[in-house]
Amino acid sequence: MILDHTLQVYVAPPCFNDADLTNYLTETTWNKVAERGYEPESACTAEMMKPVARTMWNKVRELAGFIPSPWAW
Repeated sequence: MILDHTLQVYVAPPCFNDADLTNYLTETTWNKVAERGYEPESACTAEMMKPVARTMWNKVRELAGFIPSPWAW
């Protein structure tokens, strides 16, 4: 996750190239984003951060490399 401390927003990595950000950026984890209470920078980031339901079978297939992770970008 990328934080823009000036605008107090966060950006999901796949949305970074299209984001309108300042120079006061840091890279962090989702837990740190939640602690700060920053808002998503765009609809792209909000969409990327929605929970994804996964079955145990799909998790095994992801780990084995048969299917991509939902967070792969």
